[in-house]
Amino acid sequence: MTAREVVDARKNPIPSAHIEPVLDRVAVVCVARGKAFACMSLSDLRNDVKAFGKMFGPTKNLRAPAIIVDDKLLVGFNAQMYDSVFND
Repeated sequence: MTAREVVDARKNPIPSAHIEPVLDRVAVVCVARGKAFACMSLSDLRNDVKAFGKMFGPTKNLRAPAIIVDDKLLVGFNAQMYDSVFND
């Protein structure tokens, strides 16, 4: 598998105020926090302020790693989440 685009979050952070161009490219967002993860449609995410906020760290930038796979945005790392997306 080869990445089409790689963006270094340290050099080019994505603040919450500039997340819309990223979200325009996806239909589903999966967010991992520790051992748990949740996937939801973009429309559900937009209506859930708490879930939306989990995509961002304390600096209000998109948490890393953030990966777009097909129509899904994966935020954070959770091996089970990655397995479910890549082996689907």
